[in-house]
Amino acid sequence: MYMCPDDLYVIPDVAEGGGEDWIQPRSVDEIVIDAILDATEYEAGDLDPLGEYVDDDSLGSLFDDETDLETLSFEVDPYEVTVHQSGAVDIVAVE
Repeated sequence: MYMCPDDLYVIPDVAEGGGEDWIQPRSVDEIVIDAILDATEYEAGDLDPLGEYVDDDSLGSLFDDETDLETLSFEVDPYEVTVHQSGAVDIVAVE
């Protein structure tokens, strides 16, 4: 895995796939986009870069040790995406 120094990374609570494999850092952008693709009917080519939906600085501040933020929500029409400080992502259809 190639890590870009400009990207924000988190270490998931469990290994990818839920096994006991090696846990490695994942890009927050990758985690959020994967969660959207898994929870919706969107295909990878349907989505704009994450920065089109949420401010990169706001997302980065969620993972800052100095913040009181626990979640950050934004819309990827017609869904509300909530990113938790833990790296968990919730997707809910907005009606």
